[in-house]
Amino acid sequence: MTWLHLLLPTLLLTSPSIEVARVGTAVVTRADVEARLEFMRSTGDRGGVLDAVNGLVGELLLEGEARRLGLAASPAVKAKVEQEMRRLASVLFEERELLAGLGPADAELRTLYHSTADSVRLDLLVFESQPVAAAAAARAAKGGDLAAEAALAVVRPVGALTIRAQLDPKLVDLAFKATIGAVQGPVEASVGWAVFKVVERHVGDDAGFQAQRAALVRHATKGALARARAHLVKQLRAQQGVKLDEAFLDALPKGTETTAAQQARVIAVVGGRPLTYGEVLPSVKQLASASGHNASGTVKKQVAWQEIEARLVQDAAVQRGYADDPLVKAKLQAIESAALAQALAGQLAATAARPSEQEVAAFYGRRQGEIGQPLEQARPAIVSHLAAQKRAEAILAKVRELRGKTSVEVKQAAVNAIERGR
Repeated sequence: MTWLHLLLPTLLLTSPSIEVARVGTAVVTRADVEARLEFMRSTGDRGGVLDAVNGLVGELLLEGEARRLGLAASPAVKAKVEQEMRRLASVLFEERELLAGLGPADAELRTLYHSTADSVRLDLLVFESQPVAAAAAARAAKGGDLAAEAALAVVRPVGALTIRAQLDPKLVDLAFKATIGAVQGPVEASVGWAVFKVVERHVGDDAGFQAQRAALVRHATKGALARARAHLVKQLRAQQGVKLDEAFLDALPKGTETTAAQQARVIAVVGGRPLTYGEVLPSVKQLASASGHNASGTVKKQVAWQEIEARLVQDAAVQRGYADDPLVKAKLQAIESAALAQALAGQLAATAARPSEQEVAAFYGRRQGEIGQPLEQARPAIVSHLAAQKRAEAILAKVRELRGKTSVEVKQAAVNAIERGR
């Protein structure tokens, strides 16, 4: 097993051929269902196994209809397929080259484990000078109350239980070695001179380490990959001299409303290929929606640089031949299927009617207590919510129609087996 095994997209993993459903001649396997469940969990979707199966069945139905309509020849679909193949090539490149020899050592994993498993509760005072701290420590050591010295301290933190990673680095070693209840200090801390008593201490044991080992490997591997990738990107950016039109992005109004001309604006050139603002706009919208904030120039630049860096790594992967690797090429059909289903879903969503004023008012009337805002203030969010519902319903209506015309079989025994294994 490679260190990146738990991070690889499911498309790159070997798929067990246990059949869960059949749509015409197409098959949904147990691996497909488990991958969908994992994706659902990552997005906060609490749907069950049958929800995952029905979602996959719906996508196969949409794919078949998209092929019948000739969408396989669409430039947008071809571009989506190429984009996904490049992405998978970059994932394989990162696994085989960027992470080569970077697997976390046992010592690194144990350090990572103890950074959160270990904790202490301190009676802690921080003084401005060493002499004042020394005098306070001497009085407390002779039986005085450390709390009585608080008036002279510049920092008097609440005695909460603090994990090792959050403790002042200059106090860590002594805090985890000192006798509980004994006055310690003065010790030069980050913001002054510390005097403290250890009130309570917990240290993670080996059983806890072994229980968390797999999660620690994933965490450490992600960190190693991020560092290796950042180093590569820095080199590639310097080699190509990639520049981003930050002035244009800063000049855009806050939010995601744009004109056709703004979307067509080339904001960078990566590997000889232009990158337009329209190509990063979907990610800008997604980030703005997830954060609940308007898309400022800073957000737009952040997203644009992420896209530039992804393209640089993908170009490097393609140049090294990873797009032609059998492991990647074997997924071409699955990638085309997903792109076709997505293309048709997008067309169907575009046909959805805009929410009417009556629908907006009715929704507000039902949820006024929850919303807690005047209608005019809540209107944009309500319109967005209802529009998303209408788009989803347009797609589901087509899926129901296609399901009535196509042979669909869901194997309940296989569904039950997956449920038992969760």
